[in-house]
Amino acid sequence: MSISTRYVFIASMDVTPEAAALSNEGYDTEHVPNPLRVPGVRDATRWRREAARRARAGGVRELAAPGPV
Repeated sequence: MSISTRYVFIASMDVTPEAAALSNEGYDTEHVPNPLRVPGVRDATRWRREAARRARAGGVRELAAPGPV
């Protein structure tokens, strides 16, 4: 992904599994659409934290994402 702007706004939060549905609804109905109405805002994207894999010395190591995913 290429970033073609001088400014990037990033927000992060940990959500318990019990609150995931409410959090997703808030993102889908407010936290993504509303900033797109602001003049100059070009795009809004949601990312999900995931575990990573690292290959080294013939082995693969799983690097867990901290906190709830």
